Amino acid sequence: MEKIRVFASLDNGWHYGSGKGMSEFSVSAGIKILSYAQAMGFTSMDVFPGLSGEVQVTLYDEDSYYEFTVESDESLTIVHEIGKEELLYLENQSLNKAFEKVEGFSIK
Repeated sequence: MEKIRVFASLDNGWHYGSGKGMSEFSVSAGIKILSYAQAMGFTSMDVFPGLSGEVQVTLYDEDSYYEFTVESDESLTIVHEIGKEELLYLENQSLNKAFEKVEGFSIK
């Protein structure tokens, strides 16, 4: 969780002169997704800042990869891949939809 909190302090230009700062919503939503994923039994997770101010939360379960990108417009993009095959790609989703998907992907 500490890694994602650092994103809140990133200023415009954080990545070699490019990179937009993260919004409070993006950081908060990312923390909520991480917390919910932990509660649902996920133990392998990571977070990444995006150049356009987005926050990306990734969950891993063996060959499965789950990606939740909190976009700068406060919508979410949700991706599920197994190996190199993309099984799901949803744009313009809500935080509640992300919680539903985390629960559905849950290994608990």
